[in-house]
Amino acid sequence: GATRDKLFDIAVILEAFEKEIFDKYTDTATRLEMLKNQVESDEEIKHTHVYFTGFSDFSVLELAVFEAFVRNALSVNISMVSGKGAPNEGYFPTRIANQISNLNLQNELLGEETETLEILRSSADVLHKNLLSYQPVTLTKKINDDVYVYAENNVYEELNGVAHEIIRLVRREGYRYKDINIINASPDYAPVMTQIFERYDIPCYVDIKFPLSQALSASFLLLATEAAKFSYRRDKVIALIKHPLFINSRLAMNTSQDGSVKADIFLYENHILKNNINFADFKEEDISAEGGRFEYIRKRLVSIIERFSASNIDRAGSSEKLESEGMENIESKTLNKYEERETESFDGKDSYNYIETIYLGEMLRKEGQKTEVNEDSRNRKQMDVKEYIAVCRGLLEESTDTLNNIVTKHRAGQSRKEGTIEEINIRANKILEELFVTAEQIIGEEKGDISMFDQYLKTLISQQSIAMIPRYLDSVFVGDLTTSYITRPKIVFVIGASSSNLLSGKVGASMLNPKDTQMMENENMPVYPTEKDLIMQERYYFIDLISKVQKKLYIGYSLNNLKGEGQKPSEGITEIINITGIKPESLSLRYSLDNALTKEDLENVGCSPANTFFTYVANKESIHSAKDPIKVLENLSSLKNSLPEELIKSLPENLKEEECIPDENNYADYFFVKQASGNYKLSSSALETFFACPYLFFLKYGLGVKDRAVGRFDPASIGIFVHAVLQEYFGSINKLKKDYKSLTAEEIDTYGNEAIEKAFSKTEGLIIFAKDPESKLKIDNLIQECKNLISDLTENVGKGDYRPLHFEEYFVYGEKPDSGICLEDGKKLCISGIIDRVDVAEIEGEGKRAIVVDYKTGGASTKGDIKNIYSGIEIQPYIYIMGLREKHPEYIPAGGVYLVLAENLNKDGKSYRFKGQIVTDIQNFMALDQGCFLNASSGEKSSSTVLPFDLKTDKQGDVVPATSLYPISDLSKMEKMTDWVKGLIKEAFVEINKGCFEKSPHEGKGCDNCFLKGACTGAEDKDYRLSITNTGARDIFNKYFAS
Repeated sequence: GATRDKLFDIAVILEAFEKEIFDKYTDTATRLEMLKNQVESDEEIKHTHVYFTGFSDFSVLELAVFEAFVRNALSVNISMVSGKGAPNEGYFPTRIANQISNLNLQNELLGEETETLEILRSSADVLHKNLLSYQPVTLTKKINDDVYVYAENNVYEELNGVAHEIIRLVRREGYRYKDINIINASPDYAPVMTQIFERYDIPCYVDIKFPLSQALSASFLLLATEAAKFSYRRDKVIALIKHPLFINSRLAMNTSQDGSVKADIFLYENHILKNNINFADFKEEDISAEGGRFEYIRKRLVSIIERFSASNIDRAGSSEKLESEGMENIESKTLNKYEERETESFDGKDSYNYIETIYLGEMLRKEGQKTEVNEDSRNRKQMDVKEYIAVCRGLLEESTDTLNNIVTKHRAGQSRKEGTIEEINIRANKILEELFVTAEQIIGEEKGDISMFDQYLKTLISQQSIAMIPRYLDSVFVGDLTTSYITRPKIVFVIGASSSNLLSGKVGASMLNPKDTQMMENENMPVYPTEKDLIMQERYYFIDLISKVQKKLYIGYSLNNLKGEGQKPSEGITEIINITGIKPESLSLRYSLDNALTKEDLENVGCSPANTFFTYVANKESIHSAKDPIKVLENLSSLKNSLPEELIKSLPENLKEEECIPDENNYADYFFVKQASGNYKLSSSALETFFACPYLFFLKYGLGVKDRAVGRFDPASIGIFVHAVLQEYFGSINKLKKDYKSLTAEEIDTYGNEAIEKAFSKTEGLIIFAKDPESKLKIDNLIQECKNLISDLTENVGKGDYRPLHFEEYFVYGEKPDSGICLEDGKKLCISGIIDRVDVAEIEGEGKRAIVVDYKTGGASTKGDIKNIYSGIEIQPYIYIMGLREKHPEYIPAGGVYLVLAENLNKDGKSYRFKGQIVTDIQNFMALDQGCFLNASSGEKSSSTVLPFDLKTDKQGDVVPATSLYPISDLSKMEKMTDWVKGLIKEAFVEINKGCFEKSPHEGKGCDNCFLKGACTGAEDKDYRLSITNTGARDIFNKYFAS
């Protein structure tokens, strides 16, 4: 029963579909069927002679039409190519001839075959009959005057050689550009060829069909419907506002005071990401001080998208009203709101992003209120297709001025390649209008939501392409062997003819694999064309191409492709060589400066002012490697003298020295803050960045590149929040004068929750992050982990006598006369920074010792190994020690350590032990982890959750680290280690001052996690700075300490 009902439904749908097709649209199959019926019923056909030409194969319906003509016409003539009698005749198409022969036999019709022969020139005749037959050929005449085979080292030499030869043929032998065809066998050549030919001023027409979907008008409509379909989803909105046609004439007149609309759009994108604006947020007025600048862009966005869900009456004036309001808002009530907000900020209220202080519980209750879009999707208004098309027409009409400006800009340029962009965008609107008319006729009354129309629009546009029209009557034709229509050119170049491109046997994707194809053929249901048919067809096209060349054939390839991979010649080249005996030559070598002996030769090398300039610059520094340096020097001088004056001025040797050679002693003034005293200042994090990668230092602190704020909870946000939580927690314990050793679990939990709530309210942007579901989940997990972190760190602090006393303490080392790093010119370098935490312990008979703690939430890359101190990538704790001495001279530095937090989050069983160097004496062991020390004193190896290492008892009965990689055995060595770091910093200053910013990261840091890898692409393995071993670093430091 269910099957019967489904079949009935299908029958009803099919009947309705056939009725629609019959009433409104006629497809190719229907047209052929109608033609067949017309032929059989039309009396005039019986008195008509019919000719078929240009067919290489018949479909079933085409064969039926042909058969109808045979039965009813006075006569039927069909012309076909044939390689009858030639050694390579197997490549010629024969199926159509077999079909006609079978047709004659079945209908017992009389048929007559007439054979005509084309007389080809001798070389073409030999190749046409014998190419790819792989049989020996006896030549009656030597072929060397009209077939040329070349081989070049690389693609650029190949294309330059072809360009030189084309120019010579036109200038010296009287050919026109239109007499020359290029068959491009490699799809990778097209963009490179266009650039090179432009340099030679060679007009060319590339036979490609440009997808309508890539035209500006079509892509704008597709982006608009996508943004409406997905209810203002952020990525769709950003793509739409960055489209060139988003800026209509009205929008362009209302730019902000300090930038263009384009600049504002990119800034608005940053604002969207930073504040996590998404979905329905775009519909609401942005009353923040920063967002006010972009209100006119937001209103333009809403005016576009809302049209796809409004009725005809609503749409008539709403979009224009909305946009005009957007323009006025910059000077009206909206601006007043921004000013009110700014006034509040100056009154001492929290003004960052103008986010209210909301405690954790309140935030959880409000979760997701603004990101709910499902209801909006369910209640979308429906319109018929005609209404949607009216919206599209309105958007295109609004963008007419912008489109015309873009076309005019390209038309005004001198670049030939821009003509393609111009032509596509001029013709796209007309094609879209034709599609709209067709859609209105077929499905105009159909109703649906924007998702339905979006799919219809994509279907309409995706099936269309724009065939390019040559921009010049006299231009070189560039086509493809199998798809381009080649007439009878005088000269043909076949480029990129390597074994992987030409006659390679690659047939592309297929719906059926070879096994399925063979099976269907065995069942008398062959599917054409098969893979074999496609391979044979490509070979036939190549053989047929030979017969079309009137004068000269050039065929060649590059020994290396664009990727640098080696290549072999195609079978087409090897067969031509075997048949003709021609030896490959080099076109690029023919037009080298070494071989330019006459004025005409030198003109053939230069070809155009742009290429003359290029040739001069490219060969100027390689004169010594030429065969005849004196001749090359003379030719270069002649080329230079032939250049226009404006090009001569732009030659490298004519640029002013100050424009290309910076002052090597001026970099310090650029990268360092210069104080009134003449001293320099730099942050500790900048120094670590330089040691990690000089190029990264240049980008961050020279160019000011920084990571984009994306409104999501990233590692940097985690670090800020965790820092704030720990500062609030330890600060509250100190303020309450609680003893860490006696705190109960309930007290820790209470104080921890209070610290988390306070940190949450003070951490900028967390409310914004919570709007993103992924970030919200991370925040929830992080809050729980912070509770675990507080519990573990409280336990660690209670194991000894060190107590956290100072947090987030800013310092500038070098402010005092006797501090800072002295430089060679008598000035000094000051270093600024913020110490995350300082732990202090009172040591009997000695005073107060201090350990500086640097929190790390960036992952497990921070090791605290001694080799990283040696190389400079983990010296921040020692810079903090310098700052500690500056601010608290009463403390004795006893350690500089990292406390790595992020790698332990969500991982059970991980301890929060310090990483780095501490003074390894009994007093420090006792003050940090008394239990571990006592266990080790009993003769057992003892592990610690606080110390950077485990403890053991040596042969003398002393408690020592269980590893030998911690050489700082007393306070004096800690002092000397700090002096070592000062020396590293001084060396870094010298390198920065000299401009040493090579892309050479330290292997301990690498490029994988760098936020700029996408921009700089990373360093090669050979450019990494290798690290010394921990053992090697220990030995060096031991010698240094002993000196």
